[in-house]
Amino acid sequence: MDTKPGLKKANDFSHICNFTVSTLLQDKATDLQKNKGYDIADFLILNNYKEYIATKQSINNTFLPEHTLSENLEQEIKEIESILKSIVIPDHPVELKYYIIQYPKNFIDQYLAAVKEFAGNPVFLKYLKMIQEFIQVISNNYSLRGTGVC
Repeated sequence: MDTKPGLKKANDFSHICNFTVSTLLQDKATDLQKNKGYDIADFLILNNYKEYIATKQSINNTFLPEHTLSENLEQEIKEIESILKSIVIPDHPVELKYYIIQYPKNFIDQYLAAVKEFAGNPVFLKYLKMIQEFIQVISNNYSLRGTGVC
């Protein structure tokens, strides 16, 4: 991850407004996060961004806390994975109550990975609830593998 393209864009548009280019992702994101294309918002949401704002210092390795799964959450994730194996994930957008999931397969892969990786972080609860809502919508509106229409 290179900040040079960002610096060039900031320079190109400097006559319009001021920009700050951060090296946060370059310095602190894991290889997995970089390869999955996380942007600054993803990184800060999946971590405790308030801690970063409060300290106003360079983020050190303690910014990425170790998380452990509770037994209940671990079981819930296993149940979700089992359900997802039995559901046909559509290739078209899926409308949830407050969101439209444009790329359902990517959504499931990324959000489930985030729930697992950051299970001790309360931010993950929104992701877990969105996966659960997605499953409910799919189960109510689409066919299950090998069972015909619900």
